[in-house]
Amino acid sequence: MNRKYWLTFGACVLSAWVLAACGGGGNSSLVTAAPPAVNKHLLLSKAADIVAGTTCPNGGARIDSGIDANGNGVLDPSEITATQYVCNGSNGANGSNGVTGAMGATGANGTNGANGTNGTNGLNALVSASPEPAGANCANGGYKVQVGADANGNSVLDASEVSSTQYVCNGATGANGASGANGADGYNSLMAIVAEPKGSNCAYGGSKITNGLDTNRNSALDSSEVTTTTYLCNGPPAGLAWLDVTGASIQALSNTGYMPHNDYNQVSITLPSNPVLGDVVAINGLGRAGWRIAQNAGQSIYTGHLPGGVFSNVWTPRTNGLANAMPWSSVASSYDGSKLVAAANGNTIYYSADGGYSWSASNAPAVNMQWTSLASSVDGIKLVATAYGGRIYRSVDSGVSWNAALGAPIDSWYAIASSADGNKLVAVTYSGSIYTSIDAGATWIQHNLANSGQFQRVASSSDGNTIYVQEYLGPTHKSTDGGLNWATTALPGIVPAGLATSADGIRIVMAGGSGGVYISYDGGATWSDRSFGGGSNTSAASSSDGSRLAVTTSSGQIYVSNDSGVSWAAKATSLFWTGVASSADGLKLVAVANNPNGTGIYTSNISPVYSTTPGTSGGITGVQFDAIELQYNGSGMFTVLDSAGTFLVQ
Repeated sequence: MNRKYWLTFGACVLSAWVLAACGGGGNSSLVTAAPPAVNKHLLLSKAADIVAGTTCPNGGARIDSGIDANGNGVLDPSEITATQYVCNGSNGANGSNGVTGAMGATGANGTNGANGTNGTNGLNALVSASPEPAGANCANGGYKVQVGADANGNSVLDASEVSSTQYVCNGATGANGASGANGADGYNSLMAIVAEPKGSNCAYGGSKITNGLDTNRNSALDSSEVTTTTYLCNGPPAGLAWLDVTGASIQALSNTGYMPHNDYNQVSITLPSNPVLGDVVAINGLGRAGWRIAQNAGQSIYTGHLPGGVFSNVWTPRTNGLANAMPWSSVASSYDGSKLVAAANGNTIYYSADGGYSWSASNAPAVNMQWTSLASSVDGIKLVATAYGGRIYRSVDSGVSWNAALGAPIDSWYAIASSADGNKLVAVTYSGSIYTSIDAGATWIQHNLANSGQFQRVASSSDGNTIYVQEYLGPTHKSTDGGLNWATTALPGIVPAGLATSADGIRIVMAGGSGGVYISYDGGATWSDRSFGGGSNTSAASSSDGSRLAVTTSSGQIYVSNDSGVSWAAKATSLFWTGVASSADGLKLVAVANNPNGTGIYTSNISPVYSTTPGTSGGITGVQFDAIELQYNGSGMFTVLDSAGTFLVQ
């Protein structure tokens, strides 16, 4: 339970060196003392309750102090030389709302988290002053001042509740002069209590207590007279304050929650630079562009508590029992990555039912076949394949057997895409035609666009209604009604090498054959250059939400992104990669290579990552609806307290 400690007083008399017993309003501190005998004029204080207002938002007391110059035992207005305000503390904050649930594995929206419980009211801080006889602590006597939090709420500062003890000592009596005259009076001891803002002395604010001798006898504790300084600090707040972040970056504060809410730019949230042990930072992703936790120098995050699903650098060859020297050209995957198909030019189509561990040859044609593209339904049962200068082929048994789709002509087929159920198909030819089918390829409709060129890539939404086709050195064309009507998007003409879209057809990744990667976050209305400088690209794949992407290159690397293309990491070895496919969640990848000298099918291997890279190069990336809570453990290390989603750890 978080506790907030506030130092509060009711109406009471508090002199510079004596604290008198007081009563008054609720939540007030108890101060007890008896005045000692003093020489000459008495230093007096008087206090009056003040109502809630600008000076004290929750009410409190005004304390006036001064020297009783006329000796009438009353602090007259003309004798007031100092005024202080002691304010009542505020009630504890209400608990924050629960973190929004993450998106489920099947793509369903997560449920809202339960409301947080109300925060606990802060405890009152008590101050007690009692006479201290002459001795080791005060040579000439004085007062013992003790402070602490009223943990049991009995309005008494019990011995077990004392957290700090100070002594305010009387000055020594002046010695008699040589002629027998009285010596000078000793100095009075003064104590001042002021508010301490949040900072290195008190992480959550509190009070600063100073004391010393009034050597210049002006009845004020000047900075040069301070001999002792202590701090009475507030405890951590009862709940997190949540901030909606729409910009591209923000410096995080301790014990604060952030809701990155940007659909076009990833939000960077930098960890607190000077956290205190136990500080908490929470993030709940709302924007489609995702977010990233950035670290300061010397900081890192322990990620051992994250549930799996972290991209690793490990790729494993998966052509068990097959001839290695095959020019693999295309690959496709079911939604869970368990059912795979791969085609090799001049050879047949191979299928796997165990995520690529073992492969079998199908009955698809092999001799002189130039396979150009493969597509799969989400369950991996309905498959289609295109052959350049040949036909479209169909399978309804996860790739075991294939038959030619006689409703489509022999043509220069270049690419094909499928809806989630495998019934709606779209295929393009290098000669400039678009064909669609709504019956799993049994019949086909031809669409010819005016002034169109050579089509090389195609992508489809999960319902088959939103379609994108890319021309060679031409524009990207879009249909939102399954191919009946078409419009041109704003992407300039490139050599198309890879085209993929999210399940809803809103996020698109386009990889250029001569370099360059372009992302659209709004269905093709605008495009962002997200190139990584990897050379010639050959294919692209996307998770169902468009956050996790993969792009293959001919120069030896597969690049993956966990933040919709904002940042990329190289993930494979030097091969001429020709195709890549992704599971729906983007965590299982399969890639093929045109590799005449060795193994040509690889799958990504998920392995746990237990800590981010220390320093500014490390961090954690999440996507929309991913949520995480971190706590500072000291020595620059944060740890994951709770999380919902799957994250890229760097």
